[in-house]
Amino acid sequence: MRFIPAILTLCIAATPAVAFRAENGMIVDQTGPTEFTVASRIGRGPTEYWCAAGDYAIRVLGVPGRTAIYRVTPPPRQGGQDITFSLDPAIGTAETGISRFGSGRLEKGISAAIAQASYCNNFDLIPFFD
Repeated sequence: MRFIPAILTLCIAATPAVAFRAENGMIVDQTGPTEFTVASRIGRGPTEYWCAAGDYAIRVLGVPGRTAIYRVTPPPRQGGQDITFSLDPAIGTAETGISRFGSGRLEKGISAAIAQASYCNNFDLIPFFD
């Protein structure tokens, strides 16, 4: 009977973490202390990856909306390539991979709130052709 706690501990430790499904259906995994990766999906553009990153940062990491997110994987994304993001500006690329107008204090990154609010559009709710 002494072995049951040890086996249970090993089973729990070996269980992979459950991935987060962002509001746009994209999958996000924590990949480092400040890094998280949005899994590749066919037909998805850069703004959808930013949506998932912002959603993850706010709902899972619990960061304030003004917290900057930085793209680690340099654009352009190759077909089938995941995109990694970080809260650490030191490892972020100089480009976000999306077009933005105006200049703000976040030159390399985008705030979590902007990423979530601006790029998480649920077009299924808009009846364009009804």
